[in-house]
Amino acid sequence: MPPRSCIEPSRLRAPGDQDGYQYTWDYENRIVNIKDSSDNDVVDYTYDALGRRIRKIDMPGHSTLESTTLYWYNNNWQVLAETDETDSLERVFLYGNYIDEVLINQEVANSYQLYYQLQDYLYSSVALLDQNNAVVQRVEYDSYGKPTKLNDNFTTFNGTDPGNPYLFTGRRVDVLDGGDKVLQFSRNRMLDYETGRWLSHDPLGIVPGGHNNAFCVLSQLSDGNNLYSYCSDNSIQFTDPYGLWKWWDCCACGAALIGKFGGAFAGCAIGCKGAGDYGDCVSQCLEEYFSPEELWRAFKGNPAEWIGAGACVSCGVRIVKKLIEEGDPGKNGDTPKGCMPCTPVPKGGLAYDYHKVPPKKLDWPHKGSHTHHFKMNQSPAPVCICGWSRNFIPSTPGFSPLPGAIPVSGAGGGGPAK
Repeated sequence: MPPRSCIEPSRLRAPGDQDGYQYTWDYENRIVNIKDSSDNDVVDYTYDALGRRIRKIDMPGHSTLESTTLYWYNNNWQVLAETDETDSLERVFLYGNYIDEVLINQEVANSYQLYYQLQDYLYSSVALLDQNNAVVQRVEYDSYGKPTKLNDNFTTFNGTDPGNPYLFTGRRVDVLDGGDKVLQFSRNRMLDYETGRWLSHDPLGIVPGGHNNAFCVLSQLSDGNNLYSYCSDNSIQFTDPYGLWKWWDCCACGAALIGKFGGAFAGCAIGCKGAGDYGDCVSQCLEEYFSPEELWRAFKGNPAEWIGAGACVSCGVRIVKKLIEEGDPGKNGDTPKGCMPCTPVPKGGLAYDYHKVPPKKLDWPHKGSHTHHFKMNQSPAPVCICGWSRNFIPSTPGFSPLPGAIPVSGAGGGGPAK
């Protein structure tokens, strides 16, 4: 449990802002009501026992017609669906590997209109595609996330707004008071785009890094000296999906690439430098960007690096315990027990996709032509679904497919063994 601040709670949050809006907070420093300068209600929020925001009652443009939205979550604090006050389904969402990587946004209330969401390196939504792959809307941002919506040709947006709620860094945006007030909801705090600051102090108090060591001066302020600053004022490199500390995506920062050639543990340790909860970041990096087979080979080749990792021993203890208990993941063959093999390659097989790009054109993370690599994965029985993953293997410059890799094509096969 992180240490609590001794400062009076009412001084840790904004009672109002530069636009005259007034905020009412609960005992956990969460906004429960916003009023305008004329004391009219703008929005009410309700939270559940786990701290998740489960209801928003919006009064757009001071209208007497209230609009209620209920949010339905999974155990990863991701909104899977929205309903109205009568429990009629309005929107559903599908996510990728990252916590705020929204892939599909479907408006059930609008004839089941389906939108595919494209993101940049911060997982900010940059475009919505419809079911015909036509660009419905583009979005650009200033340094601290204030969105500007555009047409496909980058002119000012003048169409029917699809109302995508997930914008900067993939977080939910509340457009309030008929569009006069825009705030970003990051699970534990609200971000004000106009000031580039949180509206309340860091819930973790004086130890924003989460290390729980009151005597370690460096870790006390590992997320910056200002408990209201967003990502230590480095919003173009970091994200903060929980409103607690800045995140640095290990793969995006090249740590996974380092890990492939310089040791998985070392790569993730470098990539997570500066992360709020260092141990969790390293463990997550190891699990997300390296297959069980790769982790086993790295552990077997140099167990001392993993078990006696000095100051970082807590980072990998969960992974080491898992490796020791489960042993070699390949000892029973690649295909999970009770499953049919994947096609066109079995689980663990490789594929590549060559991107031909002009030499000076940036196609992140490369300039010029490069090769993306994919690895076939398969879920355990009885689901046994096959699918390609790019997270485990970095892309490389030029035409450079890995040995044994085939041109990528649709994943097939799988299913329960007959």
